[in-house]
Amino acid sequence: MTASRAPVRVGLIGCGRVALERHLPALESLSSARVVAVADVDANQLAMVADRFQIVRRATDFRTLVDDPEIDALAVCVPAQRHVVVALAALGAGKHLLIEKPLALDLDECDLLIEKAAESISKVTVGFNLRWHRLLREGREMIRRGDLGEIEFIRTTLTTHHDKVPEWTKRREDGGGALNDMAVHHFDLWRFLFDSR
Repeated sequence: MTASRAPVRVGLIGCGRVALERHLPALESLSSARVVAVADVDANQLAMVADRFQIVRRATDFRTLVDDPEIDALAVCVPAQRHVVVALAALGAGKHLLIEKPLALDLDECDLLIEKAAESISKVTVGFNLRWHRLLREGREMIRRGDLGEIEFIRTTLTTHHDKVPEWTKRREDGGGALNDMAVHHFDLWRFLFDSR
């Protein structure tokens, strides 16, 4: 009989809509992970999210979670213009890391994060959740096996509607806009499905 592993202790940095509606409910359903702390610069949002998910440890400064030795992994769910600062601090502290998409706002910042992640012993991934969908994984295998013949054309559609969106998501320079917010999923899916750049 094998001993069961202790759950991964997760800290979530950024308590916006995606954290509230996606990350925290998903993490709550896993026996292999436990959210032990949350951080957000907006104290009211932080309190609302932490209270809803009964998370006792909370901070308005993300560094509190980065420096906490009782946190194994961090989810970076802050606006995209803050990804690099938070992720570099987390990597420096040896935390495993999920960084929401887009990874960063320019290629140099992306390259810097990729370089630092490669130098780290930590596991690092970008939040491309569609890669894990069962049907997309099956489709990828069908393409690999040649079940569909030679693919000549691909078209993807992804729609979304939110009643309340943060202002930063409307501005490309802040990491929002159609390309950074939605189209990045399409580009990643094409690469994933065809295992190709």
